[in-house]
Amino acid sequence: MKEGQDRSPAQYYFYDMTTSISSCEPGSVELVSGSKRITAFLDAICTLEAATFGVPWKRIDFVNDLESADSCCMALLSGGILVGYLFAKAVLDEICLNKICVAASWQGRGFGKTLLAGFIDSVKKSSARVFLEVDSTNTPAVRLYSGFGFRTVRIRNAIYESGADGLEMVLEL
Repeated sequence: MKEGQDRSPAQYYFYDMTTSISSCEPGSVELVSGSKRITAFLDAICTLEAATFGVPWKRIDFVNDLESADSCCMALLSGGILVGYLFAKAVLDEICLNKICVAASWQGRGFGKTLLAGFIDSVKKSSARVFLEVDSTNTPAVRLYSGFGFRTVRIRNAIYESGADGLEMVLEL
């Protein structure tokens, strides 16, 4: 895009992309974005969501994000199989990372890092910061976010069903 061109926030923040990634795992790994592409994996996303989270999003929550012009949706695939996904929403020059998930059987192999890196790369030129909230007891996630430079800006006491605190974290881009 040329300097000075006027684009809506959603068009400017998020673009469709398909990137082959080989650094995580032998074989074919793809990071895919764009609502039309992600919709094809909606059943798998809902199944993974239900298997991963104690209070999962409902299908309609994902559909609403996929239909929203200010949303960013990404899926990480290995050999055409869903490994993980990410959902975020733009508000002015900020992004709220609402969901990031990697299937349990694929965790610990760098796929969360690949998904988060692809997301940050796609928004860093047009956004000032990324916000997220994470369960304070989710040590691997907190470590992942901290490794990318996210810092804790607020602790929300006992907000999770388990009684765990929520850490609000921000990454200045």
